[in-house]
Amino acid sequence: MVSRVLVTTANEQTWPKDEPILFLGEWCRRYRRKESWKDLDYVVARPFLASQQECDEIYPYIKDSVERLLPVIANSLNSIHGTEFSIRFWRIVLGHWLVRYTSVMYNRWFSLRQALLENDISKVASLDYSNYTVATKDSWEFAWASNDEIWNGAVDRMALATFESVPPIVEFSACDELMFRFETPILQEIKNTKSNLWKMTRSTLKMFQRDTDAVFVETYLPIKQDLLLQLRLGQFPQFHTKWEFESAENYSPLMRHRQSAIYEQKLDDQFFDWLALSFMEFLPISLVEDFATSRLTAKRLELPRRPKLIFTSNRFDYDEVFKIWAGEKVESGSRYITGQHGNNIGTRKNYFTEDECVAISDRFITWGWTDGSLKHIPAFNFKTNGVEPPKLCETGGLLLIDLSIEHRNWPWDTDVEIGVHQNDQFRFVGSLPQEIRKATMVRLWPSQRRLPWGDEERWRDWDPSLRVSVDDQSLSSLIGASRLVVHSYDSTGILEFLSWNIPCLAFWTRGLDHLRDSARPYYELLVDAGVIHLTAESCAKHVTTVWDRVENWWCETDVQNARQVFCDRYAQTTRTPVRDIYKTLRS
Repeated sequence: MVSRVLVTTANEQTWPKDEPILFLGEWCRRYRRKESWKDLDYVVARPFLASQQECDEIYPYIKDSVERLLPVIANSLNSIHGTEFSIRFWRIVLGHWLVRYTSVMYNRWFSLRQALLENDISKVASLDYSNYTVATKDSWEFAWASNDEIWNGAVDRMALATFESVPPIVEFSACDELMFRFETPILQEIKNTKSNLWKMTRSTLKMFQRDTDAVFVETYLPIKQDLLLQLRLGQFPQFHTKWEFESAENYSPLMRHRQSAIYEQKLDDQFFDWLALSFMEFLPISLVEDFATSRLTAKRLELPRRPKLIFTSNRFDYDEVFKIWAGEKVESGSRYITGQHGNNIGTRKNYFTEDECVAISDRFITWGWTDGSLKHIPAFNFKTNGVEPPKLCETGGLLLIDLSIEHRNWPWDTDVEIGVHQNDQFRFVGSLPQEIRKATMVRLWPSQRRLPWGDEERWRDWDPSLRVSVDDQSLSSLIGASRLVVHSYDSTGILEFLSWNIPCLAFWTRGLDHLRDSARPYYELLVDAGVIHLTAESCAKHVTTVWDRVENWWCETDVQNARQVFCDRYAQTTRTPVRDIYKTLRS
């Protein structure tokens, strides 16, 4: 076995030029920088948690770690801030972040351990991170930090320090950054609030707001339904923008270590000990140094002081000010209701996001399904019900909606997942007849340019003549120019198209193993009807077969029956949406 230098990130400052290299993962080899690594003597370490079975097996451990750590963090933050908030308050405020923190640390720690055990490592390449802070400004920034080579290098260095035996660590230079920064419009006001008329309307409506009115924030209901629902509840409709606050952004080691509820019990679990001993270094500044400011901003919001209920389908994750406000109102007796916000909810087994949504809420409104929890309240697809569906063009082209790489904040290796997916897409387009291939448009996620995979470059290198759209055209206009849409993954788009009864196909090649047992029969119906395919070649063949008779195929009895049964379960429609949600909220 060749002795190699372990390189853990894409930071080329740490790459030896004249020694054999072991890259810890595919994330080290940025496609946009392929000229930098293509001639190096390197191999890539075996991926960590590359199979669905492996991911399923570690899920209970991650969940248990979150539950064990949550009260420790809650006690610590109460001690720092002189508060007595409940476990539920802190779960509302940081539950989703805690799942990501646990998942990221698990992936980094065990990926390193696996590489050290399976390879002959002569030394580990690193920077000097002694002046670097791993805490991020807020939970949104933490998600983006998981892709950053400097931040990950610092985390890897912290993990290595917990191992009993580690090869020599070589510091190539000092890190010249102090902490991760990511500029994002996530908390900026939506564009239409810049309209003076809109601001005036909101201000006028605030005059009629009562202290006990229900609060609806990004419910995903169409505006008309949202308005009518508030009227039916006997209140003047209110429209709430996103909130932001002035961040101090000054990390305070003294403040973070001035707390009494520290983790002391060491178990026979080296990883969990590190996880529990390190969380104070990772907690977002918005929850420590800026918590008082965040809380004061929340108190000053022009919102009811004693809302009878709070309903959101989106703000429960990244909006720190809203979460703090909602958490305090729940402490005072308000009901907290969350709604389904996309795909995988109710279908994917071992899904952290769904688990946290249900855990923080009094009721969780689904798009039609129930699955064992008393909190599940079946309703309908919020995003399509009452919304005018897009129209396809009978003589249009083929639209392939592609998937971009996820943030590296899961326990498993997301680069392996996207690598398999990318090859599937190439095989699909490559299997199409030339006539259809020329009429194909590949739609990429607009955010992919800020992510490290290099989707656009990979597609253009694979076929320079292929049409690729990022953000130069709206998705609705691309759909309107297509006769058939193909979803390349198990997406929210599938639920939307099926709910609207718009012809579509979908394919993925890892089978149905990601689904919980209760969902599999419904997906199998779509597979049998030719709507979902489990190989790229099968989907391409079906596109070819129905290309000149898309509408006729879609109207076939077996296709429509499968679609209807699936939608009755996972993408329900209703003729009385306001009445249905009203009953749910009043129950």
